[in-house]
Amino acid sequence: MDLVVNANKDQQKELVLIISQIIHSIIKHFSFIPSLLFKPVAFLLLASLFSFGQQTKDSIKNKKSISVEMTLGKTFNSNANFPNTKLQKGLFFSFGTSHLANNTEWTRHLNQPTTGILIGITDFGNTESIGQAITLMPYLEMRLFPKKTNRWNLLTGYGLSYMNRQFDPVSNPFNKGISTKLNWSFRSL
Repeated sequence: MDLVVNANKDQQKELVLIISQIIHSIIKHFSFIPSLLFKPVAFLLLASLFSFGQQTKDSIKNKKSISVEMTLGKTFNSNANFPNTKLQKGLFFSFGTSHLANNTEWTRHLNQPTTGILIGITDFGNTESIGQAITLMPYLEMRLFPKKTNRWNLLTGYGLSYMNRQFDPVSNPFNKGISTKLNWSFRSL
């Protein structure tokens, strides 16, 4: 689901308030998210909506977008006695800006990309042993063959994830795949 937003200052403030309420509601319903993490994540998310670089007059025409993505998959074993898992589920929100109207050097070299920030929650299919992750990731989506077609895009992102369950030699000895609370996240599709 994509929502393109062309908003004035009052509408932007209202949108930020709505997004903040949605994030707070999600965090309230997922008890594994530490309350201390909410303020920094909310700040980074909201700051990214109003961050600009190399602005020109054409930048005014760039479109803002909000996307919601749900994922399903399977967590693979990282070692011989890895805990059994059910279906992996994720919910991600992307807040982006397309740079189609921006004619700066970096946007020309990257085929007028879309940039933004993604925040997500993932349940790995075994809350007791593997747990869940909260992800905050800036991303870049480039058109691969803009002269021939707009159907082929490459989205890449590199960010941070907070994991609420880690390896412990006594209480969680078989989860050798997750050993720290903070991990790097990578995404490419």
